[in-house]
Amino acid sequence: MSAVTKIATILISFLLVCMQMCAHAAASIPLTYAEMMLTSEQARADVMLLRVALEKAHPGLYRYVPKSDIDAAFDKLEKRVKTPITDADLYGEISLMLATIRCDHTEAEFSDAMMKYRRNILTHLPFRFKLFDHHIFVFGGDGTQNALPRGTEIMAINGQPVGTVLKRIERAISVDGFTDESRQSKLAADSDLMGSDVDQFYPIFYGFAPQFKRSMVMPGETQEKAVILAAITFREWVKLPWQSTAYRGEFYKSIDWKLVGDKTAILKIDTFVNYRHSVDPAGFYSAFFKVLNREKVEHLIIDLRENGGGSGDTNVALALLLLKKPFIWNKPIQQKAIRFGAWTKDVETWGDRTEIFEPPVGNFRRLASGFYERITNETTPDQRPNALAADRFSGRGTLLSSPVNASGTTVLIAKLKDEKRVSVIGEATGGSAEGPTAGRIFFLKLPDSGIVVRVPNFWNLMSISAFTQGKGVAPDIEVKSTLEAFLADRGGDGNRQNHISYSKIISTFETDFVGKRKYSRSMRLGGKAKFIPFGAMGDVNHFL
Repeated sequence: MSAVTKIATILISFLLVCMQMCAHAAASIPLTYAEMMLTSEQARADVMLLRVALEKAHPGLYRYVPKSDIDAAFDKLEKRVKTPITDADLYGEISLMLATIRCDHTEAEFSDAMMKYRRNILTHLPFRFKLFDHHIFVFGGDGTQNALPRGTEIMAINGQPVGTVLKRIERAISVDGFTDESRQSKLAADSDLMGSDVDQFYPIFYGFAPQFKRSMVMPGETQEKAVILAAITFREWVKLPWQSTAYRGEFYKSIDWKLVGDKTAILKIDTFVNYRHSVDPAGFYSAFFKVLNREKVEHLIIDLRENGGGSGDTNVALALLLLKKPFIWNKPIQQKAIRFGAWTKDVETWGDRTEIFEPPVGNFRRLASGFYERITNETTPDQRPNALAADRFSGRGTLLSSPVNASGTTVLIAKLKDEKRVSVIGEATGGSAEGPTAGRIFFLKLPDSGIVVRVPNFWNLMSISAFTQGKGVAPDIEVKSTLEAFLADRGGDGNRQNHISYSKIISTFETDFVGKRKYSRSMRLGGKAKFIPFGAMGDVNHFL
């Protein structure tokens, strides 16, 4: 690139940033967040309330980590608030502490003030990205400024190497047990928080900035270039192109199916969330399963690679259509406490507060662990064998998994695999196959900072025969996502939300089949001229 071209590129980037900043200034929107300074007394009061709530209610507080380690994390947090601290810094410190618990359902949300600011002000990256071994590659941008081609590698952000940024942020990300590999998926997309975890935590650890200086390498090039890009608002961020359902998608908008060939069908579900606009999941599934049976489909591929969990009714309804005999979904639910104390005045949750915070003592039995187990019998809904659906599918099942899977998605995969109903192909899931601490969440609002902390109240133990402590579900056939396949998919289907686009991308891979044999194949799916975009997975048809 000539010197003139370089200067022109920099000037154009600078002008674009100025234009966006002027447009927002014209709307009287401040460009910097006015952090709230908390006194030591205020911060300590919030931290003390947090500790009381976690120690009293969280059934998984010491599930994976010794009490001494949790106490040390609390002590470190309490030491940090012996002097005044901003609300942003406190949010970061609390997130670091919560991540030590290793519970995916235990994390902090921004205060109302910070959430409002980030919803409307320039703080988010102007592109979505995929991660491969702590390297960021652009998936798609907003198209209003110096657009970065798909596959552009971001080398540094505002002078900080990407690897350094990611490793610092990772420490604040909550995951279940020892599923650390799932952190990369949350760095790129986390529907529980405000965007990707990079977007969530970068301003917390590196400061708010209305623009980002990027060092990057364009696809097919080797030389680094510097570009200045304006940040965008969260409202703008949610509109960026992505490979699956929209941010905080809903079940009824995120389910798709297609017949491929004469005897194969694909069912793709990108989320099980069904509590914002609830629908009858059995009704949504039945239309598809009626077609399966009418067309005498022999092989069903269930693609859950972009599904991070959601509501219990949607995954159980799917199990009713797949399992071959009546089943019990989970063991009796356990709680750490059934009486809580005055701190619950700062808690919001769903359901009747008296039933939640003062349930009849006679409804529980005290276990040797000190926990309380719900007393159940054959009439208790979750302990009565489920009657299978009339339209259930009895053919062969294959399920596609990834580290995105967690919570209700992971327990569904665990159940189907335990019953030998599907072969699992893909990558190890996040979440807990044994069962997460979730079900009911206490949203604890810390009074002085306004930070909200999610504290799970139930321990849901799955009714399965085997699991690995602290892990999700391991695939029967491991097929890892690869950078090469991502870069090869230039056509992409990044704007896909409520449909499946089929194209032939990379279809050759080598994988270890049950640790014994090596295969390398490129084969058609379903025998027709259409291919499922296994995206960075390759064509798994040889194993199906």
